Order: sequence, then C-alpha cells, then structure tokens
Amino acid sequence: MSKGEFRKLYSQLNVQQKKAVDTIEGPVMVIAGPGTGKTSILTLRIANILEKTDTPANGILALTFTESAVFSMRQKLFSIIGSSAYRVNIFTFHGFANEIIGKFPEYFPRIIGGTVATDVDKISIVENVVLQENFEYIKPFGDSLYYVRSIIKSISDLKRDGVLPNEFSKLLSKEEKSIRNSDDLYHEKGRYKGDMKTVYKEALRNIEKNRELMRVYEKYEGKLLEKRLFDYDDMLVELVSALKKESDLLRSLQEEYLYVLADEHQDANNSQNAILEFLADYHDNPNLFIVGDEKQAIYRFQGASLENFLYFKEKFKNAELVFLDHNYRSTQKILDASHALMTIDAPDPKLRPRLISKKRGAEEKHIEIIEYPSRADEEEGVAKSIGANIKAGILPEEIAVLVRTNNEARSIGRALGQIGISYSLYTDDDVLEDEDIQKLMILFGAVVAPHDDSLVAKILLIDFLKIHPIDAVVLLRSARDLRKRPLDLITGDNAGLSLRDSEALSQLGDKFTKWMVTANNDNVLDSFVRIVEDSGFAEYLLTKVNSLEKIEKLSLIYEEVKSLMTNNKKAKLNDFVSSIEILLRHGASINFPGRKTNTDSVSVMTAHKSKGLEFKHVYVVNVADKVWGNRRGMSGFKLPYPLGDTEKDGKNDDERRLFYVAITRAKENVTITFAKTGADGKDVLTSQFVEELPEELVLRKVGESFSTKERMLRINKTFDKKEKTLWDRKYLRQIFLEQGLNATALNNYLDCPWKYFFRNLVRLPDVPAKHQLYGTAIHAGLKYLGDSFRDGKKASLDGLLSVYDKNLKRLPLDEQELKESLKKGEKILKAYFEKRFPDWSKDIFSEYSVSGVFIDLPEGESILLRGRLDKVEMINQGEVSVVDYKTGKAKSRNDILGETKSSNGDIKRQLNFYRLLLELHDEGKYEMVEGVIDFIEPNEKGKFSLERFDISHSDALSVKEETIKTATEILGFSFWENTCGKSDCEFCKLKSVLIL
Repeated sequence: MSKGEFRKLYSQLNVQQKKAVDTIEGPVMVIAGPGTGKTSILTLRIANILEKTDTPANGILALTFTESAVFSMRQKLFSIIGSSAYRVNIFTFHGFANEIIGKFPEYFPRIIGGTVATDVDKISIVENVVLQENFEYIKPFGDSLYYVRSIIKSISDLKRDGVLPNEFSKLLSKEEKSIRNSDDLYHEKGRYKGDMKTVYKEALRNIEKNRELMRVYEKYEGKLLEKRLFDYDDMLVELVSALKKESDLLRSLQEEYLYVLADEHQDANNSQNAILEFLADYHDNPNLFIVGDEKQAIYRFQGASLENFLYFKEKFKNAELVFLDHNYRSTQKILDASHALMTIDAPDPKLRPRLISKKRGAEEKHIEIIEYPSRADEEEGVAKSIGANIKAGILPEEIAVLVRTNNEARSIGRALGQIGISYSLYTDDDVLEDEDIQKLMILFGAVVAPHDDSLVAKILLIDFLKIHPIDAVVLLRSARDLRKRPLDLITGDNAGLSLRDSEALSQLGDKFTKWMVTANNDNVLDSFVRIVEDSGFAEYLLTKVNSLEKIEKLSLIYEEVKSLMTNNKKAKLNDFVSSIEILLRHGASINFPGRKTNTDSVSVMTAHKSKGLEFKHVYVVNVADKVWGNRRGMSGFKLPYPLGDTEKDGKNDDERRLFYVAITRAKENVTITFAKTGADGKDVLTSQFVEELPEELVLRKVGESFSTKERMLRINKTFDKKEKTLWDRKYLRQIFLEQGLNATALNNYLDCPWKYFFRNLVRLPDVPAKHQLYGTAIHAGLKYLGDSFRDGKKASLDGLLSVYDKNLKRLPLDEQELKESLKKGEKILKAYFEKRFPDWSKDIFSEYSVSGVFIDLPEGESILLRGRLDKVEMINQGEVSVVDYKTGKAKSRNDILGETKSSNGDIKRQLNFYRLLLELHDEGKYEMVEGVIDFIEPNEKGKFSLERFDISHSDALSVKEETIKTATEILGFSFWENTCGKSDCEFCKLKSVLIL
C-alpha cells in the first residue's frame, strides 16, 4: 500500500467522511447524497482496514450493482493500495453469486446442471401455459397472449424479492383475509346498501388475477426444471436458498469474508438484502458497511424500495449512522432546488438532510427554465444553446442532455448532428432495430423460406449482396411479366434479361442455393457463420462509419444463436428465425448497451443512465407532464404488500427521485426545457416538478421559434453520431489499457497483429471449433479433481465424468457433435483418471487466477497482465510447478520449444508468461521453477505424454521484453500499415477492407 497516497487523500476528508472511514468495526450506515464522495469513502475505508488490521485483501467483500461501478471502485482502489486492489473481492451481486456457484458447485445442482433461459425460452414457456390453461383474467378474449410480457416481468420481480410460488400464495391469502376483515367492506346506507364497496371489489379482483399469475409461475418453474433451464434471477434465489439450508457453506463464506461493504444500497432488493444478512449473521455486531441515498432509489422496477433501504436501521439498532452532507460537485442553488423537490411528502426528513456546497470557484447561477413553442423548436433550441456553450469554451464532454426515454435521446442526437455537434448516445438500443441487422434477418428469412416471394425479392435490394439496383428492378419486373418466381430467375436461367452485372446475380444464385442446403442440413451455428461469411456481411460492417457498434451488435446476435444451440441441440437456422419472430411478436428486444467511445463529444442519455456521472452543464429536456411524472403505467399486475408500492400516494415518488438524480448531475448549470405543444400539435402540460422548484432559484425564459424552411435545410445535412469507427486510435488505446494482455493475446499478436486486433481487441464473432469446446469441458472436469483436494474430498471417476457431461451439454454443440464429444471425452478421462490422476500432487490450486499485475513501458504507461493457470503444484517453501493441460495430439519437446519448422514456440512462451505473472503477483509469493505441459489424450499405445521444463527468471525477462515490445507497438499503432506476410491470412484480408 502507498501510505503516502492514503494519507494525502485521508487528509482531504471532512469530519463525517473520516468517521465513515475510521469506523471499521461493527455495522455502519452511511447516508451519502450526490457528490458527497461515497466512492472515495468506500475505497479509503478498504485501504484503512488493510492498514489497521491483519485482514488479507481477499478477506474483504464489496458489492455493488453495475460492472462499471465495479471497474470504477477497483480503479480507484488501485490508485491507493496498488496491485492488492485486484485481490479485494469486488463484485456485482450477480457476479458474487456466480463466483460462489463456481467455487461450490455441489450446493447448486440446478444452476450447474442447467443453462440460462433465453427471452425466447421464457416467452415460449409462458405462451404455452397461457394457451393450454383456462384463465379468466389473464387471457383476454381478443388477445389471449396480451399479458405474456407482464407475466414474465412479474415473475422476475417476485424472484428478485425472493418470493417463490408457495410464498406468493400465502401473501395473497393474507391480503384477501385482511380485505374481507375490513370494517367498512360494505356500503351501510344509500341505494348500494349491503353491496361491497368498489375499491374492495377491485382489490379482490386483483387478488384473483394474481392467483392466476401464481398458477403460471408454478407451471413456469416446473417447465424450467423439466428443460434444465434457469432464470438469470435464479442465481440469487439459489444462493439465498443455499445459504439458508447449507450451514457449512454459510459458515465457510462468513469465515472467508471478514468485512462486507455494500454500495448503492438503496437499490437493493429482498434477495440482495438476504445475502447481506446471511453474511453478517455470524456476529452480533458484524463488520457490515452500507452506503446509499434513498433519494436516489430509481430502480424500484428492479425490486428496490425505500423499505429495503431502511431495514438496516431496524436490523442493526446499534449501527453507527453517518450523514455525508458536504457536496463537492454542485453549486448551492442547484442543491437547494433539488432539496426542495425532495422535502415534499418526505417519509423521513432525517434521511434527507440539506446538502452544503463545498464547490469552489463556480458562479452561482439560477436554474434556467425555457419554454419553447413546439417540440421541434425545443430540440433545435437546445442544440443551438449547446453550440453556443461550446463556442464560449465549455468542453463538449462537460455537457450532457438527459431525457426520459431512449427515443427522445435519438431525436436530440439528430438535432445536434444537424448543426455539426459531435455527440455520443448512451442508450439501450434494440439490436433488432438496427438497419443492417434487419437486412441480415431478411436474408436468413429468405433462406429458410425460399417459397416466400416477398422475402426473396427483398434480398435483391440488400446492398451488401452487391446486386445492381437496376438489375433488381429488371429481374422483379421480368418475374412478374413471365409469371415466374424471383428465386427461379436468381438461381436459374436469366440469360435473356438485360442486366448490367449478370455475374453478381449468378454468384448470388450459387451462394443462395448453398445456403438453402446448409440451412436444412447443418446446425444453426454453422449455417449462421457460413451465411455471414459468404455474404460478405462482416466485411460490409467494417466499412461502416460506426463499425465498432455494428460489430458488437453482430456479436450479440451470434450469442443468441449460441444460446439457442446450447438449449436445443437439434436447432437449425429456421429455429433461429422463428425465435426472432417470437421476440418481435411480443415487442421484446435484444439490448445493446450503448457506451461512450469518444471523449470529446456531448453526452446524450436517459436519466437512468446518468446515475453516478457528473457534468458542468446539464440539459433536462421535454420535462412535460406524463413524460416526467404521471406516466401511464403498463397494464400488468399489482403485487400485494410488501411487494407492491407501499408508499403513501407513491405514484410519482420514483419519477421525483429520477428528476432529482437528473438535476444533481450538474456541477454549475442546469437548463430545463419543455414545449407548449407536442409533436401532434396538441397543448402539453409542464411537469409538476418544474412548478415545484422555488421561484427564487429559477430563471424563466421563452425559447426561440425556428422557421420550418430553415429546419428542413438542416435535416438534409449529414450528422455526426460519434460512435467511432474501429480504427479510432484513441478509443482502441483505452480498450487495450483496460483489458491488458494475457498469453493468448500475446501469441496472437506475434502470429499476426491483425489476428490480435480482430480476435482480442475488437472481438469479431468467431465460432469456436468443436475441439475447443471439447477442451473447455475437459478442463472443467480436471478442475473438479483439483477442487476435490482443496475441499478435502475424495474425487471419483463418476464425479469427473458427471462434471464433464454437464459442462459439455451447456456448450453450443449439435446433437452429433455432442454425442461424439461425450464418447471421446469419457474414454480419455477414464484412462487419465486411472493412469495419471494417482500421481497428482495433493497440494495444488486449480484454475489459479492472476490479475492486477502491471509492467511499465518506456513511455510511462503501465500495462495490465492477467492469466488463469490450469494447475499450480506446491513444491517447497514457495516454489511451484505450473501445469498447463493440452487436449489433442501430443507434441514433441522440440515442437513445444519452437525448434521445428511447423512450430512457433507459442506453448513455451505461454509457460514463460506464467513465470512473469507469478513474479509480479502478490509480491512474488510463488516462484515458478517448473512448467509442465500435460497432454490429456494418450497416444496409440495408451501412454500419456508429460513434458517438463525448468523455468527461470531469465525466461520471464525474455517474455517481458516481448510483451513490452508488443504493448508499445499496439499503443503506437506501428502495425497499422503492415500485414503478417502470410498470403492466406484471413485477418490481413479483413484488414484490407477497412477505410484507413
């Protein structure tokens, strides 16, 4: 730890912040408003624990809600304590569940033995249940499947709150009993005397509707088990269940994690709270630290509520309460305006202290409220205002436009682009709405349904297939005139047609015929890749201006195909097309989380996305009624107490919190805009939140009206949506510095820089070969053997084969590939278990992870190195042997060393890299003196090959030099104009299509 850095940062804390950092024993609850430095408090507290106690870094557990928060916390911690930050356990709640399930698989048979249900799986199961059963409320006559998405969402909400079907049933019965015991259940006079009051009738009707939901929930769970599937939410449900039932598991975790910290606790749901309670239950006065701000609880739709945040006060009555009320982000006017919003109907004023600005040097400006004549005027006015601010010297990256919905973000983005302002969108785009993905889906649809003339006709107009547009028109007109099908002319005789590029049409016809054959005979994964490659789609995406975004969207589609293949070993391309149709039918999506790829552009995002960020000038736009506040809710299910909205008159509480989050992102300026009339020309009411702002803190203006002619001229301009291209060097440097290098990435670069570029940096979708998937399952089986030693258990052949089988079935292999791999793997593992396993050392680590080690470059950059070692065997007094498993045919010693014509020394370099990792890891705790290549498959004579190599410090220095040279070339892009020189290199060919 850098004591100097810690003391420097600690000295800058205020009294309350120091109290939060110094109170390291016992339960602590910190109320941390926006801009009060909560991330600094968390990281400095961890550093303080390590400084003042003998707790090892891996004895600390910090939990938060997003991967970006995990990264930010670890990065900040690294700046204080160095590489030890990578040994501190920092996870999202789901990441933590995944970690525990991986370490203790025996307690989670449902998860380990199953696969994650896709959205299509969920929709299909619920559809079938609804259609096959009789329901009065959730199966409307006009649209039997109307409630399908609401059912899935409600089941997810129930699971997040840890409520299983039987518990849901009890809650409903309890609520019904409460209603029927009401003193004023019936009218006591008037024409309706003796009748049940309407409010209670509606409440009982809602209970019956929820009982139908419960029936679906029960059958849904049964179908998941039958199909060996589980929900993403089930990871937390299963972890809570295991902690409740398995005392050995619970005690093991309580002894491992001596200090537990939870960030953004206001967003925790019941399942997440249960995990914290179990971990803290070992002591009466547990070392549990939570930090949050109920004013920023904007994720109630994810199961969070004020009650979940306040439970801490009741659970640990002697907890130390710390209020952070010094804000270092915003001016006092911004803080006072936001505070006024949150004092209206405050449930507990003590939890909402007035924040005091400690910001220095900023001018105190009123919050600007601008009313524009129309929505079009508002968008143009905001864009012009931003342009003026940039000209006045505010950096684009210090400006953000916050909206309520994704569609508004895109619309504002267009307005900015039309006047030449660079912007980045942070939106959860639907991949299926991407115009290029839609073209690919049309092509897939035509391949699996060649009898559909409309689909076949459409592919002629798809640009990446390179059919001349006039030829497309000629062919389609000729098909109509000759009364032939378009497919007949594409794949048959079109010699009589007057075509500009008959060769292109002929090539498409040949390819289309092959695609139809592969779609009907090959598995979905092979068909998908074959069509993407043969059609030139991937190369086409590389030529797009926003190619990085396009490639990432293609990767998400590829992941959907892999998931389908995993859950349905017989799946063909037609099954994938059908699954996409199911998503579209129910308005479901494949989310693409937009991310900022340009550091010098205006940020446009939803208010939800802005959580945790800050900007000099914030624009909150379209602040109209029913947009911000009084939103029309989706007609779904109203869950019973304590699952539903339990706050008094809580209709707008969530919206109020969201608006509070939006305006507290600002450091110096807030501009709130709205329009008198909407896009439909109708009058629009202003949001009530605008009217609730104190008049002495706001400055009201009337926005400019812009002529339609002027606006239309601008619409035709090319706008710049700075999503960045693949070759944006600044962004690629950022990616490289974040992900660093492992042995595989280093070997790929040395083989061909563009292989590294596309596989490791950009991560172009790449289908793993069958032997690679087989190797993944083999490694899982061998990990079971090593873990058995660690846990003091006896490994068995049955256990080994069971782990292998389960892991293999969770991989995207078709039925025949699975059958062949099962047969081959079981035979090999049986022989290995009998002949090699008895010689294993008992003092080992399996899948030993090394991260958080760095090497310095001459230019001053530090490069992250990481790796996962298959097996580490203890020899004596810190000396270790590192074993790397290899499947496939055994290689000779000279092959491994790279001393034959057909070898390149990659395997030996990998061992050297492991030595380098261990020298830099944990202050050189383990010295690797030997590297072993363990070939898992026996030769024809049934003998196993095992090659041992002495690995020395000079080997580590050798690979360190290669790593430094490689990292320097990547950061400097010195490989940019070069190729690897191999004429058949697929990656150099891909490079040739880039617009450099």
